Amino acid sequence: PEPLPEPVPEPAPDFTEENTALRDAVYKAREAAVDAGALILFPEEFLAMDAYAASLDATFEAEKSSEGYSAKAQGLLDMYKCFENLSKSLVLHEKIQEYDLAQYSSEDENEKADNLADEFSNIESFENIDGAYYLAKSEEMLALYEAIATRGFKTIANEARAKVIETKKLADGIKASVAAKEEYNAANDMLINADASAARMEWENAYKGYETADKAMAVVYETV
Repeated sequence: PEPLPEPVPEPAPDFTEENTALRDAVYKAREAAVDAGALILFPEEFLAMDAYAASLDATFEAEKSSEGYSAKAQGLLDMYKCFENLSKSLVLHEKIQEYDLAQYSSEDENEKADNLADEFSNIESFENIDGAYYLAKSEEMLALYEAIATRGFKTIANEARAKVIETKKLADGIKASVAAKEEYNAANDMLINADASAARMEWENAYKGYETADKAMAVVYETV
């Protein structure tokens, strides 16, 4: 009998297209992280990520068709996104402290958010890192800080609005809208703009707007 033909090996799967798109996504994620302040807020970690990104770029041409590159690049992509979230979380945490907003949320919620921050204190290397794990943790932490900040700003915005309405009533009681029409209207416009921010659920802007309106209306009341 004639010998059977040698089996033709299946060609290795080619991931060039996927990896090229993945590399582009890494660049965009890095840019978003920089925009969020990561390079300034986490300089040491960010430069380590950049060094790892540079090492992947150096081997891209040789590895762009391999699945191994995909795993490394995906981990890096997740970590750039992670540090974007960490930067946003840190900014929110500072606002929560500055305006004492933690008091409007439960102790458990505040403690959970702070404990999640500890997850990122022991990152030693970005090579072969479980980026998906850290990204998920960063998303969870950001969501908690957003909830705490939103709840807090909404509370103090409503309190600030009540205060400016009382000041406006005092000004109306002495007919300040007639005696100091221009100044009164300017202060009232600030109140209207703050109400518009509240309607859009932009509670931080609303709070600041109400505070500014109250000061302006108080000046009107005191000088008429």
